Amino acid sequence: NTVKSGYKALGDKYAALNYLFNKIETPEVEIMAIIAANRPLGLDAIKGQAKSVQAVFVGRAISKLEADGKIVMVENDKWDLAPSLLEKL
Repeated sequence: NTVKSGYKALGDKYAALNYLFNKIETPEVEIMAIIAANRPLGLDAIKGQAKSVQAVFVGRAISKLEADGKIVMVENDKWDLAPSLLEKL
């Protein structure tokens, strides 16, 4: 419920995220939502905030998001939303 209310709040703030929430798997959406709310953010902070993703799977989801061009690594092992994704939003 906490995660769903967080998704709803982000969807209300960024209308395009509603579309993404329907097209991307839940772990990836949650990680993107965490990064969007606290950008940029490191791995440990993401693991600490993730509610529906076990910590062991956070790294895997981040790798997939990075490979798909949805997030990029910035300063000192921190991730942010990819510029190309921000342009679409």
